[in-house]
Amino acid sequence: MKIAIQTTDGGKKIANPFVRAGGFLVYDIDEWEIKNCHYCPEKTLDQLLESKDAAEWDAIISRGLPKDVKNQLERMGKEVMITFTDSPDSALRAYLSNKMQSDMIH
Repeated sequence: MKIAIQTTDGGKKIANPFVRAGGFLVYDIDEWEIKNCHYCPEKTLDQLLESKDAAEWDAIISRGLPKDVKNQLERMGKEVMITFTDSPDSALRAYLSNKMQSDMIH
């Protein structure tokens, strides 16, 4: 599973929804463990929707997205998580915890 987190500062913090994103941290997750993390710089939301990178992503974590972009990502089969934290690690842990609990229930 690949999870992308929208950032503005090279991956230190999740992008504020009112600031243009500078790129995305992309985590490779296998059996609930982080196997790899890399930074995809200079991706705007429009570039994201058209990029081959995004086609490989299973989920996107953001502090806010325009409704039409969120809907388009969901139509592409992507899970979208909106978070209130600015910590990529905290948001990723929350996403994985929720996903794991959901998988255990089903």
